[in-house]
Amino acid sequence: MTVRSLKQLKAWQSAGKTAFFHCTVGEDRTGYLAGLYRLLTEQSTPADIFQQEMCERGYSAGNPQKPQIAVVNEVDNDLTPLYAKMAFKIANGELSATSLDENVCTTDPASDPAFAAAEWKPTGFRCLPSTRYRL
Repeated sequence: MTVRSLKQLKAWQSAGKTAFFHCTVGEDRTGYLAGLYRLLTEQSTPADIFQQEMCERGYSAGNPQKPQIAVVNEVDNDLTPLYAKMAFKIANGELSATSLDENVCTTDPASDPAFAAAEWKPTGFRCLPSTRYRL
């Protein structure tokens, strides 16, 4: 579903269209997809996109008003590891703005020794409260 969504966003951009997308609150799943799209279309690092695009806009604990157990833990345990895996595939060129093949999802990068590097560990992708929520 992620690759299909990225393909659709890329198609709309190529056609000169503007896309607006969101989920219930517009922070976690939306942040995940927006972050991956930026990785495909901009020169930036997965860590920078994670902090600037995702955490700063309320992803996970970036929004301190979000319930810790019911939401933040679920996002950190389920969605963030997926972000790390997809970002790894983008960084390695398995996914690119010109090659969005859904078959790339048939292999799990967890078995790739390069994915074991510290920079790809999902625990390294954690949000502090966003500056948007500071008084």
